[in-house]
Amino acid sequence: MNYLRVLDALMFALVGYFALNEYWSYHTTMNSQHEHLFEVATIGLVVYIMLRKSDVNTVTLGVTALVIFAIRKTLVISATQSSGAWVYVVYLLASLAAVYLIWFRPLIFASFGPWKGRKGFYVTRQDRYLWVVYVLNALFLLAVLVEHGLRRIDNTWYENARFLYNNYETIQFLFILAGIAVLYLMTFERSKEPHN
Repeated sequence: MNYLRVLDALMFALVGYFALNEYWSYHTTMNSQHEHLFEVATIGLVVYIMLRKSDVNTVTLGVTALVIFAIRKTLVISATQSSGAWVYVVYLLASLAAVYLIWFRPLIFASFGPWKGRKGFYVTRQDRYLWVVYVLNALFLLAVLVEHGLRRIDNTWYENARFLYNNYETIQFLFILAGIAVLYLMTFERSKEPHN
């Protein structure tokens, strides 16, 4: 069983490295070098967790995360080459959809598809942790949109309403790290316990 914990650590270290490398690349060059490699690694990590902990709650939470990712990727092919306002709106709506889908995951998945009528669905600790990350990210993105709108009022606002704009990549990187941490917690049995 220890070899699985080592494999977990290696998988998460690899994705953490890609995340840090992508953040540093964008922070220093204002260009995304390996955006797609990081995305593929993250998808691989979610699939790995779904295979590693194949209970109905973990698998359906993984499916939920992949659906949210697919929605974001379909609407924003590349965040670095899209309009800021469009990216903020899409990411906000995706985060709000994630908040809804995660919280109501047991009801949604128990009523259709291959999981219809299956027993054992409940809101777990891992649902709660991932839900909190998405709620905080949605609040952050809402604040970013407000600041973005303020910058359109006049030149004074344009020059002064830039705190979130100037720190967007760093704050989003922290959300990415929080998401990776939650994914790592999903490899532990306690994370599957019912949410109190």
